[in-house]
Amino acid sequence: MLSHKKFSLVDARGHLRLMAAVALVCMWAFGWVVASAQAWPELDGVVSDDTGRLSSEQIRQVNEAAAELKGLGIQPLAVLSQDLKGQPDSEALAYAAAAQYGFGGANRQLNADVFAIVVVLNPKEITVLSGDAVAPIVSQVRGGRAVDDRIRTDYVIPKLGASDFAAAFSDGFRQAAKEADLFQNPPTPTTAPTPAPAVVTNVDTSGLGSALLWCVGIVALLGVVLVGGPVLFRRWKSAQEAAARKRALQDQVVQARNVAADMITDLDFPADPAEQIQYRFLALALERERPGQLADVTNRYKEVYGRVSGALELYNTLNQAKPATEQELTAAIAQYQSVQATIREASTFLQQLADMSKQVEGQVSAAPGETDAAKKALAAATDSLAQLAAAAPDLYAPSAERALKPVAERLAEAESALASQPPLSLKAYDAATASSARAAQLLALIGSLAQAYHALRQQRARLVAARSGAFKLPGSDKTFAHALDVLSDAARHLEAGDLEKAGETLKQGAGAVAQAGGEVDAAVSLQKSNVEALAALKVAGEEAKKFIEEGAAAFDKVDEYAESSWQDIKGNGTEAQKAADKAFNLWQEASRLNELSVEGPQDFEGARHQIEAANAAIVRVRELITAILDRLKHLQESQRTAQAEIDAAEHDLSLGRTFVKQHDPDIGPAPDRSLGDAAGLISQAKEEMGKGKPDWIKVVALARQANDLADRALAGARSEHEAMQARRLKVQTTSQQAVTALSRASNFATAHRGDIDASILDALAKAETGVKQAQTTASRAEGTAIEDRERAQALEEAASALLAAQQAADNAYNQASQQFAFMEGQREEAAAALKRAESAIWEADQYMDSYGSVVSRSSRELLNSAIREMPGWRDGADAAMLAAIARAARAAQQNAEAAHSRAQAEVQAQLEAERARERERSTSYGSFGGFGSSSSSGSSSSSSWGGGSSSSSSWGSGSSSSSSWGSGRSSSSSW
Repeated sequence: MLSHKKFSLVDARGHLRLMAAVALVCMWAFGWVVASAQAWPELDGVVSDDTGRLSSEQIRQVNEAAAELKGLGIQPLAVLSQDLKGQPDSEALAYAAAAQYGFGGANRQLNADVFAIVVVLNPKEITVLSGDAVAPIVSQVRGGRAVDDRIRTDYVIPKLGASDFAAAFSDGFRQAAKEADLFQNPPTPTTAPTPAPAVVTNVDTSGLGSALLWCVGIVALLGVVLVGGPVLFRRWKSAQEAAARKRALQDQVVQARNVAADMITDLDFPADPAEQIQYRFLALALERERPGQLADVTNRYKEVYGRVSGALELYNTLNQAKPATEQELTAAIAQYQSVQATIREASTFLQQLADMSKQVEGQVSAAPGETDAAKKALAAATDSLAQLAAAAPDLYAPSAERALKPVAERLAEAESALASQPPLSLKAYDAATASSARAAQLLALIGSLAQAYHALRQQRARLVAARSGAFKLPGSDKTFAHALDVLSDAARHLEAGDLEKAGETLKQGAGAVAQAGGEVDAAVSLQKSNVEALAALKVAGEEAKKFIEEGAAAFDKVDEYAESSWQDIKGNGTEAQKAADKAFNLWQEASRLNELSVEGPQDFEGARHQIEAANAAIVRVRELITAILDRLKHLQESQRTAQAEIDAAEHDLSLGRTFVKQHDPDIGPAPDRSLGDAAGLISQAKEEMGKGKPDWIKVVALARQANDLADRALAGARSEHEAMQARRLKVQTTSQQAVTALSRASNFATAHRGDIDASILDALAKAETGVKQAQTTASRAEGTAIEDRERAQALEEAASALLAAQQAADNAYNQASQQFAFMEGQREEAAAALKRAESAIWEADQYMDSYGSVVSRSSRELLNSAIREMPGWRDGADAAMLAAIARAARAAQQNAEAAHSRAQAEVQAQLEAERARERERSTSYGSFGGFGSSSSSGSSSSSSWGGGSSSSSSWGSGSSSSSSWGSGRSSSSSW
């Protein structure tokens, strides 16, 4: 028995070890399976999806499409992956998927019969793989493109752009099946009709008929399932979404009703103000002393209560209503929120009453202190008036009793209110603060008046100092008296209690004081500047006297020349002496007017005018004498240079005649006539020089005139010759430029013929004809028998024609470049619009996929509408077509953005509903007091639709297009 137990124990231990080993192996295998499942989802038919974007119905559709490929001996594989799973790109991921699901091996080995479509969402890439047996099928070229490129571009990518992943795989597989069937069973050539077989009439077809009926029935049943199933599913899904929206709105109604109920319960706002505690306390404080303020508060209370009553009636009506539709639920929420706003306004008003009560309480406490402050202010104002009267004996002294009467009266009211039984503290507070404010105004005005009088006293001291320095200043007494009168008027207004008028008059008085002082300063400054100007004038007069003597000596020498050469300066000396005498007399008079003496007039302004007139006379003296000195210098210079000027003129005359003779064919008659006139002027100059007392200025003038005429004749001759040469050069240069412009415009028009008008080509042809004709005209102009004028005219015409041809070519080029630039802009605008629309569609689709159970059918339909509106790109499109593409793309973008915004609003509403339900679950509802109304709430539940937030990573360039998915049999590219 014992041995049996012993063996049993050993056996048990052996079994335990075996079980432990098996358990370890199972745990390892399970861990590997779990890890593998996390990286690669289980294959559903031919579909691998780790994004959750394909429903079971959509996976079934992809498998049905894949069945057609399987029937042709091809193994399809559809992979939809959220990311690259650690692979460097989508191509590497595609080979890894083939190996994972048994369609290939390591080192990118692929089974020969595989055709795989692999789509990655982040980053957005697509790869199409095909084994060796499938490669000949998909590498065929149809319509200028390979079959696999057509499948990717025309069937897969458009559906991916609309986020219809199931259709992308299904359409790709079906098109691949069509191409494979066409490759394996090519159409046979048409042959003669096959003869009809003999008709057999003794065959029993009853079984065949039954079979056909069964087939027709099965096909009809399948059709009903295939067509009616999706329709019923969509209706069921729409009903679920509508129910979810309705539940969310119902939750919001309950929440709004509960919030309003809590606010009403907390509000203490009876119809009778006397029953409201804040109002009652405030009324007790105001009714005796501020009945007007209390009446205003009472009226405000009644207005607010009227609105509260209306809100309560609306609340009770809403509680009894039973909204059923989404519109009714939304309206109920808005009305509950209106009730909340009214209750919130009433609560704010009650808080204002409480704050007002605290303010009144503080004023009651402060009344004695304010009364004492008013007493001190009255005393300070009285002292200020007494000090002003002592400091300004000649200023009108305002009566303190009259000026401070309003202050004293308000102070007496405050003291009387405090002494009454019971004390009227608020009345005392109002009277005391008014008394203090009035006293403060008086103190400020008295201070300003004292300051203005102090300034007047300072200006008077300056007047006394000026007069002690011999200044009479007779007009200052009147100015200072006026300033004192204005300040006294300000004091009278202050005494009368018109403080505003006192302030205005005080400003005028301060200005009058400043004006009186300014007149004293101006007179002293002007007398001083006149003294300095008189000293300078005396020095200038002495210098003018010496200048006149110098001019007299020069005029004696001028008299030795012909009188015709100095006739215009005759009498300058006499006029200069008169001007100098005038200046001296003015200097003497100005000195007398500016003198500081008791007998003198002290007309400082008149002295200034006399000094200015004397300086003008001195200037006149210098102008007259300078003319005499300059004329003597010119006469001496003309006498010295007369012969040299004549020699120079004769030399230039000789040069001109020589040049005209050498280049006569290119020169007209005008230069030769000018040279003859120059010779006549030289003869006149020599004749004048031979006189006994010649006019040397005239001699030099004639010689220089002859010289200039000869120079101009020579220059004209040279100019005509050079002008002819310039015309020839102009024709040559213009011809080169015209040919260059034609070449540039023609090349551009040829390169961009599709973007420009035919009129531009016509203009270029006309310009080319004009160049050839102008070149012919220029060649004929060089004939020897042509006169200079005809040659010049022919060359000018040729140059003008060439320039016109150049301008025509340049205009044609500018028009062509503008038309080309316009078309380029249209193409860029259309492409940009497509890019923005695709980006908007993609963002909206990603957002809706992240919140699929919340987004409504209408939002999806709006996005699908945007997808349907998306236009395709047209190479070689004209401006109208490009504009149409841009408009359609913008419309699609607007619909996509509108769908995105609507989806966001729906998600936000669902989130708010979730939060409301959470608050409802954490709060117990019961009856509440206040105004005899009540509300009740039930409970509701909603299925979880996900939490957190969704994000999308970079998608390459930010948009996708049907041409950016790459090409080739086994390649990937950025979306």
